[in-house]
Amino acid sequence: MKKLLLIFPLGLCITATQAQDQSPNHSTHGSQKWFVGIQAGASFYYVKETFGHAPIRYGGKTGFTAGVVSSAKIGSKFSFMPSLNFTQKGGTYRDGFKLTLNYIELPLNFVYHTNGSSGIFFFGAGPDLAFGVGGTEKFDGQETDIHFGTGDDEYLKPFEFSASILAGYKLRNGLFFAANYNPGISNIATGNAGVSKFHNHGSVFRIGYLFNDTEKTLQ
Repeated sequence: MKKLLLIFPLGLCITATQAQDQSPNHSTHGSQKWFVGIQAGASFYYVKETFGHAPIRYGGKTGFTAGVVSSAKIGSKFSFMPSLNFTQKGGTYRDGFKLTLNYIELPLNFVYHTNGSSGIFFFGAGPDLAFGVGGTEKFDGQETDIHFGTGDDEYLKPFEFSASILAGYKLRNGLFFAANYNPGISNIATGNAGVSKFHNHGSVFRIGYLFNDTEKTLQ
């Protein structure tokens, strides 16, 4: 299962590359309004949980993220920038407890662009839809698998709704650097195992590349 989760974003990256190469506009930047690319980076998450009536905040956990991104121009300074990523969330707690949660997520960002000295700044926001596909709990040398669901044996719902706040900088060659802040909005606790509230919160830092997007300045 872990191998499949790592292969998934790689396959998406290869698909995005092939689709861009086959695009009829791939050699004519002036008429092109849609770009695809790849991105990867590190995630930094923590958990806010309520166990019974006691609020608990986990410590931070570092994870991995990778996926594909696209950018569709809306006029000269705006774009729609969705992406599909594999992202690790979770947190740590006292005495070495470590929670890792694996998600496939779809952030839907609406982005504003402005010129910089050697590239383009971009800022955006939108909803972030995520689906839990598995995870682990590690404590005292023992590892237990996490299963998402709404049955009596699961304590986390698979679907999560969050906000996405985005900022970044794209160089003239298509390389970009981006940071996301993702506060969890929906309560994903099922009410089982004594957990009444559960929210993921975190930030993600990515390096990516948009194929054939070599725009130097905004027109």
